[in-house]
Amino acid sequence: MSLSLKQQRTKNEIVNAMIGLLNNQPLDQISISDICKAALIHHSTFYNYFHDKYHLLGSVSNTVCAPIIDSVNQGNSFMTAVVQALSSNKRVLRNITDNNKSNSIYFDLINLMAGQLELAIQKENIFSPEDIVNKIRNSNNPTYNCYAFAGMIVGVFIRWNRDSESTSAEEFGKYFNQDLSTFIN
Repeated sequence: MSLSLKQQRTKNEIVNAMIGLLNNQPLDQISISDICKAALIHHSTFYNYFHDKYHLLGSVSNTVCAPIIDSVNQGNSFMTAVVQALSSNKRVLRNITDNNKSNSIYFDLINLMAGQLELAIQKENIFSPEDIVNKIRNSNNPTYNCYAFAGMIVGVFIRWNRDSESTSAEEFGKYFNQDLSTFIN
């Protein structure tokens, strides 16, 4: 079912309201009422688009990670694009992952990141030979490797996000890309 322009705008307003809330508080402290107030909508409108706040979280994650493939298309390495997207949404992602009782969010983030990797491996001639995406593309089982590396990326990002004062985004991206590439040499 395709959404009308008005419906797309309303859905985007709900997603943006949730992102705004996640900039200031953990996911577990955000209620549907908070989201509706921030988006200036009624509860029934929320439920026309999402089952609950965890369903909404999928759209939030897609919005946060959407710039990754755009950055790759501009010639950046996948890891540079990931670090840029994740570091520019650090507070949102911290409030999604920390102090959260739902382990399914980690699975959702891994699925999302694996999907971004799968999109990236479909792009030809963008990556240099030492890039992690090119190595996954040329591996025996690219799909499984996308999920394996997505799990590592999400796990390492969560840890870096907690300790980010000690390592800049640029250093994190550079060293993480180098370290990841040693796993598939």
